[in-house]
Amino acid sequence: MGFEMASKLVIVHGVQTGSDEDAVKGPKQMANAIERYIDGRVEFTSSFPAYEELNDEAQAVFRKISDLIIKGLKSPVGKVFDSLVDLVGDVFVYRDEAGGAAIRALVRQTIDQNPNCVLVGHSLGSVVCFDILLEMMQQGLFKNKNRSEWPVKSLVTFGSPLALGMFKSDRALIAHGGTDPIHWYNYSDRNDPVISGRVFGSSFEQNNMMRDTYVDPNGQFRIHDRQVETGFHLLAHINYWKQKNIIMRIADQLS
Repeated sequence: MGFEMASKLVIVHGVQTGSDEDAVKGPKQMANAIERYIDGRVEFTSSFPAYEELNDEAQAVFRKISDLIIKGLKSPVGKVFDSLVDLVGDVFVYRDEAGGAAIRALVRQTIDQNPNCVLVGHSLGSVVCFDILLEMMQQGLFKNKNRSEWPVKSLVTFGSPLALGMFKSDRALIAHGGTDPIHWYNYSDRNDPVISGRVFGSSFEQNNMMRDTYVDPNGQFRIHDRQVETGFHLLAHINYWKQKNIIMRIADQLS
């Protein structure tokens, strides 16, 4: 089957322990599932920008202190503490002005190399994607252009903390000036503690998290909040990668 141009998919990981290689396991698993679902009907390329090692480098001083604490703890408590240091450290690195700028620059480079991509972000990765999208809009990269000419075709997020106060401040949707509305699909599990900021998740019945948080300017954004069931507690946050509804939605955006 011949194709004039392959669709492009950029998947950005969230908070993660380990190396860059560990960080892209989830995105690669999802891309493989999308490929199986599409079954040759659409040709697409996948990219997985990873910033975990950049985070680890920025956490170096914090890490030295934590190592001293870990040595005094017996396994598996020490291992759990180590993972928490890595996960929490990622968030603090991104919220630092220089650290956040470095992460966005790394991810932005991949997006620029894959114009008109479907942009996908998990957890902290959704914040990175959203900030880059706003940056592109402010730079006028959508203005007077149709969907096929945009740098980002659509946005898909899951396990996103963008509705939390610490992330929503100073992040407002703006009129991007394109000829079509941008479609943003957001998926969340009520058991996921990351999206609600609550240890045991949220009790929401109707999932309007992003629609209630971000005002759609002049009808130029279409925010689609979707509720899914992926697991319990932290498993709910991790298991989005293999959630069928999300895989089907991304496949639909690629066509």
